[in-house]
Order: sequence, then C-alpha cells, then structure tokens
Amino acid sequence: MTLAAKYCHRFSIVLCSLTLFFTLCGLFIVPLGPHYLTNLLVFSSVVGVINYFVGNKTLVGVSARNLYWCVIIYIIAIGISRLVHDDESWLIRNLLYILAFFLLMPREPVLVNAFKLGSLVGGIAIGLLAMWQYHNGMLRVEGFTNAILFAQGALILAILNSFFAQESSTVLTRYSYIVSAMFAISAIYLSQSRGVWLALIVVVTFVLIAKAIKEPIKYLSWFLILSCVLAITFYESDILRTRIHESISEVNMMESNDYTSSWGLRLMAWKSAWTGFIDHPLLGVGLDGVKPMRQQQLLDGIVNDFYVSYEMYHAHNQFMQNMVIRGILGLIAALAILVYPMRFFWRQSKLVSVGFIITLGTFVCALTDVPIEHQNTLYIYLMSLFFICFKNEGRFNDKVAS
Repeated sequence: MTLAAKYCHRFSIVLCSLTLFFTLCGLFIVPLGPHYLTNLLVFSSVVGVINYFVGNKTLVGVSARNLYWCVIIYIIAIGISRLVHDDESWLIRNLLYILAFFLLMPREPVLVNAFKLGSLVGGIAIGLLAMWQYHNGMLRVEGFTNAILFAQGALILAILNSFFAQESSTVLTRYSYIVSAMFAISAIYLSQSRGVWLALIVVVTFVLIAKAIKEPIKYLSWFLILSCVLAITFYESDILRTRIHESISEVNMMESNDYTSSWGLRLMAWKSAWTGFIDHPLLGVGLDGVKPMRQQQLLDGIVNDFYVSYEMYHAHNQFMQNMVIRGILGLIAALAILVYPMRFFWRQSKLVSVGFIITLGTFVCALTDVPIEHQNTLYIYLMSLFFICFKNEGRFNDKVAS
C-alpha cells in the first residue's frame, strides 16, 4: 500500500468513526444536529470515494444488500412522486448520503468501538439534557427538536445500550451501558410523548415474553417486577398520571364527537389520509395536493373545520402519510423500511436481536407519528440498522493500514 493510500485509509477511518459517534452523541444533543451530521456524511463519503480508488477496494463497504434495497425502494417511491407531483427532495438526498456512507465505510473494528462509545455517552447526554430542560421549567423536554422526535431518538439509544450491556465482557462496562440506558429512558419519560411511552412498553413486553419461552420463571418474575414499578410510578408520578388522565379525557371527547384534542386531531388526520388514499390509490395526492384535498373533504363533511384550520403538517402515521402522499408505492416503501427489517434481522440472527427491536420500536412510533419524514429520526434509525449489519457481519480488516 502506497503512502497516499495508507493515510487516506486512516483519514477515512477517523471521519467515519467521528460520524458514527456523532450520530448517537450529537444528533439530538446539539442545535442543528442533523445539519452537522449531513456534512459529516458527505465529507466522509467524498474521502471514502478517494480511499476506494487509491486503496484496496476490498477493505470497504457493508454487505447488507437487503437493507440497501429497502432504502432504494423508498428513494424510487419518492422519486416517482416528485415526477408526478410535489414531494420531499431532501429525503432522497439524505437517503443517498446514508447509502454512500455505508458503501464506502472502511471495515475496521475501531468503528464498532466508536459507535458503542457514542451510544454510551449519547444515552447519558440525552438524559442529562432532558433533566436540565425540565429543571429549567420546560414541561415537555424536547432537546433541540420537538418532544416526540427527541423521545424517539432516546428510545433507540435505550435499546442500543441495553443490548450492548448484555454482550459486555466486564462488569464496569455492563453497568455503564445500563446507566446510559436508564438516562435515555428518563428522557423518554420527561418528554411526555405517549406514543413513545407505548413503544417502550411494547418493546419491553415483547422481549420479556420472547425470553420467557426459554426461561419462564426468570422473565415472568421480571415482568411482575416491572409491572409493580409501573404501578408505583403511576401513583407517585404526576406526569404519568396526568398524561393517562388526559388520554382518557380525549377518548371521552371523541365519543362525544369532539375532535379538538390531540388524539382527536390524529383520528381526523387518519380519516382524511385514508379517504385521500382511497380517492387516489395509485400515486397519491402529493404534498401540493394535501391542502386542496382537505378543503374538499371539509365540503363533503368528512373532516371538520377545526382540523382543516389547524393545518396539521402530516398525518401522524407514517403509513397513512405515505399512502396519501405517494399512493400504493408509498405504502410499499413504508413496509420496506419499517416492516421488512424485522424479518431481515429475525432471519439473520434471532427474534430478540437489537436490529429487530429497534425496528419494532420505530414501527410502533410510526403508528402515531412520521419518524421517516424527519432528518434526525431518519438518520439515527437507518444508520443504527446499517451499523448493526456491519457489526453482525464481523468481516473486519486484520489491522489498520500501517
């Protein structure tokens, strides 16, 4: 290996390590996190291209072809939607940045350490940021984004740290990851995001049930302990109790045909999106067709004036959003990126694997929000999945070029 190739390879390793670290410890922690991560992805990919041509072409790239195809399907769906009517161009760019990064990333074990360190520090940092904001009077902590997206990022960090704790070889490292996971869960709690609370409960319940099949006494005991903790938290926590009472109140309002609450607006948004999809099943209405569609639905008595005047940005359901904007192609794309990875990781490793659980958690979040339509959640979700594939492949170079 020439001197230029050697240093280019090393520089690529440094940049990719920094990018992976920042994804978990920076994206949700600093203002304009998605902007900085985009720049890191582009810069890393440019250096990666140079490294590919001047160095050894066999030393780079993640071989997760199935995941690449999931992203490509999503890009194609958005591209077709843009050709027919308006759609998000930034989504195509960001997805391409992710593909380029993992196609050109050096296969070095130090990158695994960078990602794990980012997860460890990121979980603690997001918890501390949440506590600081709450202490300074913010009722629903939101980092530098909004409360729902902030909680979704914390959920992925909590899952990553929990699984890294299980595979740690030393007691100190294991408990460090556990502490980091607890900090991330505290951020979810303080965000007061009920959709992410539900996702966390689903994920924990699923893991306990799946593991109880082999060790029933141990994990049923854990289930009872966690159920008691949840019950105690309900009675002791004003936050949890208030949000649950709000949910009950909102359901009662909807039963009285009052849809002015948070969940009432969501239900109206789902009804609007579903009707729009039924009317335009093939290619959807596009972003530019949403407002006229809602106005027509108001005239037809499908939605009410409060919902139309509220001007909700999206359908608060990733599948409904894709269906109304991009039609059947959008639904296929949503299934490819939010459902297929569960099957992929199940077949690649096992049912209770970190990749499967991250996808499951994000899938539940996608039932009440649109995580793929936002840069920060899109980045942390897909980059976590691709990196897990990289780690599972275990095909690392024997040593860094020297």
